[in-house]
Amino acid sequence: MPQQIMPYLWMVVAGALGLVLIILALVLWEVRKTVKAFANIAERISILTDIRGWFDFFHKFKKKKKD
Repeated sequence: MPQQIMPYLWMVVAGALGLVLIILALVLWEVRKTVKAFANIAERISILTDIRGWFDFFHKFKKKKKD
């Protein structure tokens, strides 16, 4: 009896491991997308909080307006 069940048991174990690997790959893909989105947000925040850059921008804008 155990010899008849063992091949099926290993097939179930292999299938479960395959399913776990697929789920892990999907989770890691979502984590990668989330980290990429956070990096984009951080870059935009750094651009918005660049005070010297904004002052230079408005200074150039004022010079062009006077000419």
